[in-house]
Amino acid sequence: MKEVLKKKENEPQLFYNMRKLFIDILKPKNKKQFALYDMYSNIFINMIFLRCTYQKKTEDFIKDFFQKNKKKFTKLASNNIFDSLAITSSIK
Repeated sequence: MKEVLKKKENEPQLFYNMRKLFIDILKPKNKKQFALYDMYSNIFINMIFLRCTYQKKTEDFIKDFFQKNKKKFTKLASNNIFDSLAITSSIK
């Protein structure tokens, strides 16, 4: 199943590309999974760039996912973008 991720109004292209990659890596099998992964992709962006915090279970999922896929995300942005952002401290 292939859902299309819609870019939000005023969403920076980098955020959209990161959310799209996040969902593509997880490969949702149906609309319900797509909606869940879309929500997680927003949480991922919020944790990285806005330093938002969430329930431990949710944060652990995001942190584990990022650690397993960090190289794919660093290809989207300059190699040091994650070093200066909240992801360094919140997702390690």
